[in-house]
Amino acid sequence: MTGIERKEKVLVIGLDGATFDLILPWAEEGDLPNIARVLKEGCWGELTSTIPPNSAPAWVSFATGKNSGKHGIYHFTELGKHSYNAHFHNASTRKAKAIWSILTEEGKCVGIINVPFTYPPEDVNGFLISGLDTPSTNHQFTYPEGLSDEIKREVGDYEIEADLSDLYRIRSSKERRHFLQAISMTDEIRAKAASYLMKRYLWDLGVIVFMAIDRVQHRFWKFMDTSHPHHDPDEAKEFGNAILKIYQKLDEIVGRFLREFEKDCTIVIMSDHGAGPAAVEFIDLNKWLHSIGLLNFINGGQAGGLTSKALSFAREALRIALPVKTRHWVRSKLFSLNERLDHFVRLSNIDWLSTKAYSDRTVETLTTVWLNLKGREPDGIVQEEEYEALIEYIIRKLEDLRDQNTDNRIVERVYRKDEIFCGDYTHRAPDLLIKWKDDRYRTQSCIASSKNNSMRFTGDISREESSLTISGEHKENGIFLIMGKNIKKGKKIQGARIIDVAPTILYALGTAVPDDMDGRVLTDVFKEEFLTGHSITYTKSSFAERRENVFSEEEDIKVRERLRGLGYME
Repeated sequence: MTGIERKEKVLVIGLDGATFDLILPWAEEGDLPNIARVLKEGCWGELTSTIPPNSAPAWVSFATGKNSGKHGIYHFTELGKHSYNAHFHNASTRKAKAIWSILTEEGKCVGIINVPFTYPPEDVNGFLISGLDTPSTNHQFTYPEGLSDEIKREVGDYEIEADLSDLYRIRSSKERRHFLQAISMTDEIRAKAASYLMKRYLWDLGVIVFMAIDRVQHRFWKFMDTSHPHHDPDEAKEFGNAILKIYQKLDEIVGRFLREFEKDCTIVIMSDHGAGPAAVEFIDLNKWLHSIGLLNFINGGQAGGLTSKALSFAREALRIALPVKTRHWVRSKLFSLNERLDHFVRLSNIDWLSTKAYSDRTVETLTTVWLNLKGREPDGIVQEEEYEALIEYIIRKLEDLRDQNTDNRIVERVYRKDEIFCGDYTHRAPDLLIKWKDDRYRTQSCIASSKNNSMRFTGDISREESSLTISGEHKENGIFLIMGKNIKKGKKIQGARIIDVAPTILYALGTAVPDDMDGRVLTDVFKEEFLTGHSITYTKSSFAERRENVFSEEEDIKVRERLRGLGYME
């Protein structure tokens, strides 16, 4: 991997969850001097994320330039009832080639660090450190295999993610301080490892993803945002600047990379999605589907519902009461039972043999609707010839849906899956996805309705409940900044999408773009003389599927607990 320096390089600095809503005013005020410099000396604009704007499909779409219907990843796990006992996705379940594989085949060198869905590590011409889907550093998380020993020797102990599995619920100022320290230290270790490796080895493309911004926004948004309904001025005295401080930490890291690598290098700074306040109202769409006669509950929705609530309460009580080591031991021994309880709570108490449609509560930022389709669902009753009429009926009813308190319409848009997805894996997508006006509702917290045994399908998430979950949530508007000798200066661009980043990188490196990528080259960012001298070329796409390396139960537990601690799962 060592050798002479190459002239043209691209370095991508991923800031998971970063948003211009915070960056632009802070940069203007002088709080983020290094990012402010890139804004001034390069091109920038919002980067539209995937639907839903979830890190799993978003980072895979970045890596492949393709929509979920082609790469097959819609969430961290399979969605819907048909995915009973579904395992977590990883790189082996991705159904499309990543740009680092394309560049490897072209003889170019790559250095990839902490991009989600890169475990198990692929063989590349260069080095790769896998991301948050890695069970632990006790597993092989680097390519080449011996690289992990070199990192430990030269940099110190590397962390995949800060161990926050026991901060699934943050209950005290002490735990908040620990959370902030842990995520900051993890990104510092990652930055040191990246700096060392990128100085030590050749690379034409370098990608390094930092996670702390996303983590802090999920948990600390309400401390910063005085308009948040759950804002507490007393708590804000200590934690009101927590998000700003993490942005400043990452700005300092960006500054280091600029000083070290910007010569003869195009710098890209991007996020997979944006961020904003999480909704403080819940919606239980299964109750609504029941109200229009498309879903039926067993025993009228009472006995089984009470059972699922009791199970949820018992599990939360045990999580609080048991010591950490005991809790981990119980999870490892009762994994299969726990998965079945998760499934029971998530899709509990439904009479499937008389249900035509249901909602899976897993997706946080959009609500999903699935038809109980015969041949796809375990107890499907909807015939293929009924599909279109039933979809149209549900869309009409949703578009007329009104808030039960204000009587205002509450749906911004209903997406059919074939409107936003195309490809061989579109069948894995929900039949409908719903975007609520002003992002008003959360579906992930439907269990909050447990205090109300009526069939009301909307309600408030109390301050107490909110204090134990998240106050910041993903939004579609990510960030894209690019700076380099071939890039225009000070230009704001419009219409960039996360699927456009991969073909733009390939073009910048003089590599042909696969003809089945959904993204386009962002030609607006390049100087005219560069565009004139470098035409965009295309090549026939090819992909040989890897053997799926499904997680073992132990590995699945580790990944699941990590995602819970980071705020990705309830």
